[in-house]
Amino acid sequence: MGHLSKPVQQTSRPGQQTSRPLQVVLLGKTGAGISATGNTILGRKDFVSKKSSKSVTADIEKQNVTIEGQDLVVYDTPGFCNPDQSEEQIQEKVQNVLKLTSSGPCVFLLVVKIDGLTEEEKRVISKVEGLLGGSLLKQTWILFTRGDELEDQTIEEFIEESDDLTEVMRKYGGRHHVFNNKRGDPEQVKSLLEKTSLCLNSTLSRSSSTLNLPERRIVLLGKTGVGKSATGNTILGGSSFHSELNPSSVTRETEMKQTAVDGRDVSVVDTPGLFDTTLTAEKLAEEIGTSIYESSPGPHAFLLVLRVNDRFTEQEKKVIEILESLFGSGLAKHAIVLFAHGDALEGNILEKLIGGNRDLSRVVEQCGGRYHVLNNKARGNRSQVTELMEKIDRMVEENGGTCYNNEMFEEAARIKKEEEEERLQREKERIQNGGKLLNMQW
Repeated sequence: MGHLSKPVQQTSRPGQQTSRPLQVVLLGKTGAGISATGNTILGRKDFVSKKSSKSVTADIEKQNVTIEGQDLVVYDTPGFCNPDQSEEQIQEKVQNVLKLTSSGPCVFLLVVKIDGLTEEEKRVISKVEGLLGGSLLKQTWILFTRGDELEDQTIEEFIEESDDLTEVMRKYGGRHHVFNNKRGDPEQVKSLLEKTSLCLNSTLSRSSSTLNLPERRIVLLGKTGVGKSATGNTILGGSSFHSELNPSSVTRETEMKQTAVDGRDVSVVDTPGLFDTTLTAEKLAEEIGTSIYESSPGPHAFLLVLRVNDRFTEQEKKVIEILESLFGSGLAKHAIVLFAHGDALEGNILEKLIGGNRDLSRVVEQCGGRYHVLNNKARGNRSQVTELMEKIDRMVEENGGTCYNNEMFEEAARIKKEEEEERLQREKERIQNGGKLLNMQW
């Protein structure tokens, strides 16, 4: 793996008990301040650090320190996007660190400069995620350097201004910290250790007592322009699906995205909107039907997306009829009516709106009385998503823990085909009988 610098042994202060050393692994892009961050944690300049377009750290380096009775082992790593080393070489060295740290408590710090994320930085974040995998990602923090450049702005305000950073924070469960490596204030290090210790204890507690919640697979259905893609983004907590105000469907092909929501894996399948004039009826049905295979072995929930401020017209009724024809009787058992644009309610009670429309009431009733409202403009309000997930859990429980499956879909297709054949036969007989009647008249 290369040379490891000699550990610096330090003793804890009298009267304090040391626990197993906490391993801290620094990762990031060349020039982000990885080594400087390591020196801030150590409280001394053991890692070589200077401004350079090339990575000053060519290999893995390790140093020990004790802070407030806690023993730390700090690993400095070569930065990604280093012209002197290939990506494969850097990845191999990071994987060696993962082997070294696998036996004890470990925290990963992904070092990012206070700045807008470049495409190169996004690629580095993606590479790190791929190397760490889902379980270790829960032990990873985004550590912003150059905190002095924030001036009077808080880090939360800075993150909120950037869709890219907001998306990153979603993936990392909001875990972040800021260093001013110029100042080297030990309090910022103590604060980081307090945060990471709480997070590690919480992670260990959850994994040993409650286990992971069951995954959920969700399919979004509805007509063009109701806000399916925006709804998917609200559920996932980011900008996974392309969403914009557009009279024609922005989503032309069925697409699945997946992430962790409230401690569980959640998959959301976005589908093209019904009545999209750019797609033929056959292509549209084919694309929407693909959602069953995308969410294999099948969705736990169909969300029938409607705009809360739209009248339930003949076109909305036609949407439900098309979907029932496509998915069969199993649709209603696994469906929740999802009202998007909840911000447009303006004090109106949703129950009154539903009760005031006979056709809409019938649809909600067919879906077991299940409905939910989302405000897609308030993506930060995660309680509305948590409540939706609880409703999906109750529905799955009512369905005996099962999902809508491929067999149900194929049965719906068989019934639809038989009905179409019967309709064509009746039409044929009608034409034939009409011809006979005409001959008799002659």
